[in-house]
Amino acid sequence: MLSHSWLGRQSSLRTVSMQNYELDLMVRFVPSEETLRRVPTAKVSGLFGAKIQQVCKRQKRPVPFIITICVREVERRGMDEVGIYRVSGSASDLNKLKKSFETNSYEAEQLLKEVDIHSVTGILKLYLRELPEALFTDALYPKLFEIINSSEMDASSKRQNLITMFRQLSSQNQQIVLFLLAHMSKVNQQEHVNKMSLHYLATVFGPTLPRPCSNSNQQHRDPLAAGTVDVMTLAGILYQYLQCFVSGELRTLMPPPPGLPSQRS
Repeated sequence: MLSHSWLGRQSSLRTVSMQNYELDLMVRFVPSEETLRRVPTAKVSGLFGAKIQQVCKRQKRPVPFIITICVREVERRGMDEVGIYRVSGSASDLNKLKKSFETNSYEAEQLLKEVDIHSVTGILKLYLRELPEALFTDALYPKLFEIINSSEMDASSKRQNLITMFRQLSSQNQQIVLFLLAHMSKVNQQEHVNKMSLHYLATVFGPTLPRPCSNSNQQHRDPLAAGTVDVMTLAGILYQYLQCFVSGELRTLMPPPPGLPSQRS
């Protein structure tokens, strides 16, 4: 277990005993207000770090090209991959893909077909992670946090309140979220092969889709406890929305997400 004495800003060597083995770790604690900080891109035509509404307007698409093309590639050759979205991709591939998506969408589309599938999922997660504002918005997160951690609501009431909150998102954000939830639902349908349960998917995408803003007030003085609560809450929020989507409660809120693109933008 992590010790509170490890919460130092400088790296330190720690040893963890594991049955007949000892594991040496270099540990450094970074508060969540730093890890959650997002710096918007200064490029007028930038992609990573740009507001998703601006990207959609520029591309004349309801869902950004990078999201739809990555989803298409995963559904083409990654649905049976064990640990899809959990396994990290190659750092060099991610750098190449990021540069390609920023400069040449055709080149990026071709490169996606060549790299390891975990690099495809990695670039999608990176794009979502670098958004200046999460898809569930900074304004909505405190309300979602309150609902998911409420001790006064039963499971049914929480889900109904979460659906009410979902309706407060812009129609564009709703459509993008629904597009991603539909994809995650398809991935989960192959759980018997890829081992990706709804819980695993919620854990992977929780820190990117519903994400607390970097200047949000910590509700706990203990930084480790606050970070743990946030991680559990993020996964819990997305898990509930995934369940709502699978059950059909969310799909009735708006028209189906758009089809996948056959050509580049």
